[in-house]
Amino acid sequence: MSRWLTLITLIALIMSILMAVLSAYIRLSESGIDCAPWPDCFQSSFSIDLEPGIAIEQQDPNRALRLSHRFMASAFGLLVVLLFTLAIWSQRRQKNNLLAPSLCLIITIVLAIVGTNSPDLAHPIVATTNLVGGMALAVILLWYLQTLMNNRQPSPPRKIYSASAFVLIFTSVASGAWVSANFAAGSCAGLCDFSNLTAEGALPAEGALTAEGSAFSPFRALEIDASRAVITPDIHNEMILAWHQYIAIFALLFVGARCLQLMQKNPRHAATLTALAGALVTVVFLEHQAHSVFLASLHNGLALMLLMTLLVQGRQHD
Repeated sequence: MSRWLTLITLIALIMSILMAVLSAYIRLSESGIDCAPWPDCFQSSFSIDLEPGIAIEQQDPNRALRLSHRFMASAFGLLVVLLFTLAIWSQRRQKNNLLAPSLCLIITIVLAIVGTNSPDLAHPIVATTNLVGGMALAVILLWYLQTLMNNRQPSPPRKIYSASAFVLIFTSVASGAWVSANFAAGSCAGLCDFSNLTAEGALPAEGALTAEGSAFSPFRALEIDASRAVITPDIHNEMILAWHQYIAIFALLFVGARCLQLMQKNPRHAATLTALAGALVTVVFLEHQAHSVFLASLHNGLALMLLMTLLVQGRQHD
């Protein structure tokens, strides 16, 4: 039973990673992030699906990818149900903790409900939930797989260094998903200047916003013009991108401190973490030079790998 539980968890983990990367690619290919000339083309390079739902339009350029993603999501849902059932059954013999399988089941149900309203590009909360939920599933499944293979009760990283680095990177991932969902990537050329955003009079007057709700409101809705295109990002989108940039910088600095700490305990793990962080910084730099869906998707994939590496190394060294 333990072997079957481990095998199913491993398969579900691989599928969750593939779905997270594929979902990010589909979302980013819709955002017009690879249009030219950047960023002048950004405000009119994408359009909104006014009737989101399960049906996929024949003319959808990502139709094949969407069908593949939905097939994988359906198979993944069955795997999660099977995983949860086996976890309950094996608990009678091995007293396995049901927290991870339960979380996977709950998140999968939530994503399935949200999926019935996808793609809904006009409401950022939909895309954000999909992206963050997918990455959370991958992390939880890795956490559970590590528990099964090490034959111990699941526990998150306990030391302040590991836990803080993990939380910061996950927060950076979540804020990045919010940036993507709001089409805010082109709001600033390079690093956003917080002094301009906080200066007196910088924020638009009440009622003059081009989107409903504040920058981080889950009820925020993007305004659509007659051609179904999203109207030029407003000052709130600059705030969204600025927060993501500075959270990401702080998170990477903390990861750097974590690498220095690991240098004495395990140089190999420190080198792995340094290589991932370095690759992520390099990809971000290249994105500013030449915006492309490939680089943006690689950005997401490396962030997920960094998150998973922090989880594994944190549990090994705490």
